[in-house]
Amino acid sequence: MIADDLRLFTGRETGLIFTPDTETRLQGCRVLRCGAPVLPEAQGRLCPPGIDPLLFACALYELCGVKEMERLQFADYGFDGVSRACTLEDLAGLVDKSCAAELLRG
Repeated sequence: MIADDLRLFTGRETGLIFTPDTETRLQGCRVLRCGAPVLPEAQGRLCPPGIDPLLFACALYELCGVKEMERLQFADYGFDGVSRACTLEDLAGLVDKSCAAELLRG
């Protein structure tokens, strides 16, 4: 699930939430926090002033079919105390490893 404002959640959700929201804390689910996306130069020039780059990238992907947005790199992310620059593929691998390790513990 991708959410830009965790205040909309009740705290009863389970699973993984991907968000740029650094303020809100949730219980019962895992939160992957991301910094601003690094938009490709062409799309970066199109992003209107005052529009969040993540929301702009989501609109390009969902409404305009710009599949290139699937490969966005983020300025940084935080998940289980790890922080670094990454691509969505990196995130998927990290989440997969983390979930597999949790299943083995559970």
